[in-house]
Parts: sequence; structure tokens; C-alpha cells
Amino acid sequence: MSIASFVLTCALNLLGRSAAQLPPIILVQTPPPEASTQAIAFVRHGERAIYLIESAPLFQAAVQSNRSLHGCRELDQLRYVASVIVHEQWHLAHGADEQRAYYAQLSELQLDQVADGVAQKKLHEF
Repeated sequence: MSIASFVLTCALNLLGRSAAQLPPIILVQTPPPEASTQAIAFVRHGERAIYLIESAPLFQAAVQSNRSLHGCRELDQLRYVASVIVHEQWHLAHGADEQRAYYAQLSELQLDQVADGVAQKKLHEF
């Protein structure tokens, strides 16, 4: 398993979801020209997939902190990756409204904070 795939697995575990419960998540090295330079992920109109950008600084930070592949580390970084997945999933289900997608993302971050104790135990067992 690549480190990027491991980080993705940790983020999905933090969400309490498996890859089978979500649209396909595809790891790409670089964003397409139409994506924001700050993007960590994107979706494409007419496709049912989430693209995570491996070269994005925030994704790379999660990769660097989990390089050992021995348990999921730096939960704040993994929470952010997980929340980005929620943001992009919202777009796939509801459309281009950024404000509501960010609301879904922030809601996920708040839920993760509430469940932090349970998540830390579960992730460190992984």
C-alpha cells in the first residue's frame, strides 16, 4: 500500500466509512488547470468520483506525518483530509454550492472533535 493510499484509508476510518460507502476516490499527482491552486481535491461535472491531489501541501503534510505506516498519526491533518472528502461528496450529491459544501465540511470537523476520544483509540489500533 502506498503512503498516499494509507493516508486515505486513515481518513476514511476517521469518517467511519469504507471506500465502498463513497463514490470512487482517485488519487492524482497534480490538479487539472481549471482547479484552484489551493485545491486538495476536486470533482468533475458529469463524473461520479472524488479526486484527491497528492501534491497538495495539506495532503503532503498528512503523508509526511504518516510515513511509517504504523498507525494513523497527526489526527488533525487526517481530519482535514476527511472533511475535504465530505466537502467533495456533498458537491457530487447536491451541486456546485460552495457555501453549503463548506458547511458540510465544517460540520464533519465539529463531529470529529466530539468523537475525538473514540477515533483516536480506533485509529491507533489500525
